[in-house]
Amino acid sequence: MPHGYHRAQRLVPCDEDSNGLYEGPGERRDGRPVHGRRCLVVCALGASIVHDDPDGNNTLPAEAETMCRDLSLASEARIGSKKESSSLSRPSETQTLSASQHSKPSAIAGPSTATEQSMIDVLEKRRGTGLVFPTEFIPPSSTIKPTELFLGKATYARLTRYIHRSDPRCILIFTDGACLNNGKANPRAGWALVHGPGFTGQPAQVASGRLENKGPYGDAGIQSNNRAELRAVIAALRLRHWTVEGFNNIVIATDSEYVAIGATQWVKAWVKNGWRTSGKEEVKNKDLWEALLGEVERWQAEGLSIQFWRIRREWNKDADAAAKKAAQEPEA
Repeated sequence: MPHGYHRAQRLVPCDEDSNGLYEGPGERRDGRPVHGRRCLVVCALGASIVHDDPDGNNTLPAEAETMCRDLSLASEARIGSKKESSSLSRPSETQTLSASQHSKPSAIAGPSTATEQSMIDVLEKRRGTGLVFPTEFIPPSSTIKPTELFLGKATYARLTRYIHRSDPRCILIFTDGACLNNGKANPRAGWALVHGPGFTGQPAQVASGRLENKGPYGDAGIQSNNRAELRAVIAALRLRHWTVEGFNNIVIATDSEYVAIGATQWVKAWVKNGWRTSGKEEVKNKDLWEALLGEVERWQAEGLSIQFWRIRREWNKDADAAAKKAAQEPEA
C-alpha cells in the first residue's frame, strides 16, 4: 500500500518494510493470530483489516473482501444520497457491469478523508500555460498489455488500482470518449475512465458522464468525440487526490491518437504559436487543452508526473463501452 496513504490517515505502521507490508506476529479482528507477513487495509468507514499476505502481492483474500464490503454498506448509502453531478469539480465514482450488460451505475466509496474531499472540491479550474507538458509512456514491448504491466491490486476504502508491477507508486487509468452522431445532427457525447479492476468477481471501478454543453470556463462547447476524449482525461486527473494515495506517476491509457500525441507533441507547438496550428488556424478545443495542461501543472507542483500511453483499441473496451453508455444519458 502506498506510504502516503498511511501518513494521510495518521496511521503509524510498525516494522514497515519497503513493500508496505508488516512483519511479525499480530491478530485478526476475531482474535486469531497472524504469523509472518500481513497487509493493512482500511475500509470506507475507517476500520482497518489485517490479513495474511504470504506472497507479498498486497491483494485481498475473499474473507477480507467480504469484510470490506460489509463495513462499507452504511458509507455507500451515505455517499449515494449525496451524489454530485459529474462537473469538472469532481466526477462521481461508479461501478458498472460488463461491457455487454451495463445498467444504471451505483455509487461506491468516495474520498477516504475529509481533507481529501475538501481539496478535490475546491480545486480551481486552472488554465495551463505550457509550463509543464505530459510525456509519452514507453512500455517495455509493443505487445505487452496494460493489465500485464499494471496489475490490479487492492488499496483501501473498497478501491482497487492498476499498479505498475515494479513501481508501486505508478498507476494506470484507462480513458475514452464517445459521440453518437459525431459530426452530424443531434450529436450526443459521453466520457468514461476505468480507475481500478474491482475486487475478484466484481465489476471494474468506473467514472463516467455526459459531456457538458459548456466548457470548463463557461464557453459554449460542441458535442464531439474529441472533446469527450479530452474530458475523460481531465476527469481522471481530478478524480482523486492522487498524491494522498501515495502515487507519484499516473499513466493515462487511451486509444486516441488525438489525445495521446496531442498531449505529448502537438500541444507544445500550439502553445508556442499562440494556440494556432501550422496552418495559422485556431486550435480546436483550446479550452479543454488548457484545462488538461492546468491539471498537469498542478500535479507537477505536488510531485506527480503525468504520462500518456497510446494503446490498442481492443485493450480499452471497458472505457469505450462506458463512454458510449454515458453518451445516451440526459444532457449534463
